[in-house]
Amino acid sequence: MDTSRIGSRSPSPVESPSDTQPARHPSESSTNTLTQPKRQASPGSLSGLEHQPSTTRARFRSPSPTQAIAVPSSMQTPMTLGPALLPGISTVRDSEAIATGMERVLKDIASSPQTDPLRLLGTNEMVEYFKNNKIIENTETFSYQLNDQNVGLMRLKMPEKKGEDMEVTAMVTDPRTRGVGSTFMQQAMNHAVRMTGQPVLTLEAMDRDAVAAYKRMGFKADSDYDSDEDSDDEDQMIPMRLDANNSDKWEKDNAGNFRLKNRLDPEFR
Repeated sequence: MDTSRIGSRSPSPVESPSDTQPARHPSESSTNTLTQPKRQASPGSLSGLEHQPSTTRARFRSPSPTQAIAVPSSMQTPMTLGPALLPGISTVRDSEAIATGMERVLKDIASSPQTDPLRLLGTNEMVEYFKNNKIIENTETFSYQLNDQNVGLMRLKMPEKKGEDMEVTAMVTDPRTRGVGSTFMQQAMNHAVRMTGQPVLTLEAMDRDAVAAYKRMGFKADSDYDSDEDSDDEDQMIPMRLDANNSDKWEKDNAGNFRLKNRLDPEFR
């Protein structure tokens, strides 16, 4: 499963027009393969964004084994922008079962000569995160099914106050697929519009590879990071933000929904 960690090192690129590796995050031209993590992913990373870094971790608050808390109605901004979920995507109450199934797939493909060891490592770490943190307070989890197989998980942190942005805290996609990561990101963007009224997403990338991948999706790195390109701090988390209204990577469809330009349709490679 592609792994891109938000707030982690490299998110998997989001699928761009061309095959992209989800390892770093942002686009998916050659971003369907997750970017190889320079070190182990920490829970809460995104992984598997086709054009995102293959592993991105997100810095999230301590998980509490409680049911996800609904966002106060005062914060919700209902929008009639077509279907709430993209084809293939479902909301998940408990991510453990799906993560366990993905774990079995990873074991099956581990010995394949076509499997990237580093990408597999990052994917395993993110799958383990979803398996051990099946329910986290104030978050919403989504899964993606391709040919009746669960091939990805994404977790969003709901804003706690009006005016706050939606955060992508974790994502992982099956390394045999392409296009799933960018589809997740598109889902996240339109979910943010429905819940906050703004087409804005935030995340934290772990390294330069992840930052580059997310930039291909339209994310912008914190100005402090951009001014410190030579930093060798491997533990530095780079905050990133995407505003679809001000990005040439995004457009609106006839129904008013935001979509990534040149996004690949999810498929097995």
